[in-house]
Amino acid sequence: MKMSVFTRMMVGVALLLPYHSLWAFEYPEFPAADFMEVKVVAENIQYNHLPMRIFNFRSGQSVEAVRAFYNDEWEGEIAEKDVERWKILSHREGDFLLTVQIRKEQELATHGTLSIAPVFSDSPELDEELGRGVDTMPGAKVINDIQSVDGGKSSRTLVLEHPDSVQRTADYYSALYERQGWNRTLSNVGDLVPGIGQVDVRALGFQKGSRRLDMAFSRKEGKTYTVMVFVE
Repeated sequence: MKMSVFTRMMVGVALLLPYHSLWAFEYPEFPAADFMEVKVVAENIQYNHLPMRIFNFRSGQSVEAVRAFYNDEWEGEIAEKDVERWKILSHREGDFLLTVQIRKEQELATHGTLSIAPVFSDSPELDEELGRGVDTMPGAKVINDIQSVDGGKSSRTLVLEHPDSVQRTADYYSALYERQGWNRTLSNVGDLVPGIGQVDVRALGFQKGSRRLDMAFSRKEGKTYTVMVFVE
């Protein structure tokens, strides 16, 4: 199942670095009950260098029925946690953590996610610097570095924070990527919102050959947050 444009923008757009050997992990199979309809969200994704696979599921059974299936499947070796309307089940299998997030829709209907990641691996690549190989504004802190393959497209998303204003930050990146030969395709500022006024956000878009770069800037609690999405 392909990610939506919004999902790709916020968690995944041209990959500048080759994928690491982490992508070669041999994932164990994630079990699912016959009453669960499972669809792939992302088979190849790295979140801050941690590779993982993510699936969505729906079922016509209760939360307890889904829980009972996994409790039986994993012979009671599960950790449970309730977070608001979600029940979260976790199970370790070797180097991998298998996680089930279940949410009740109706009395006999549930949906949620299945995720699997080599959380317990001691690979040194998991400790690599976030944002490596991407030019960023001096003083910027990289919060997230996400790489994925979706529908034949390779993508990389960075989320950064910086104390400078939205305008100064956007101007810096606009000049930086234009110097590097990227052609600007989009430059938008925040619209007037009734009752709020001018929203302090901005968006930029660039193209360089078959590669695309989309950027969004927003201000919150004294910091500017930048989302950079590269796609190729």
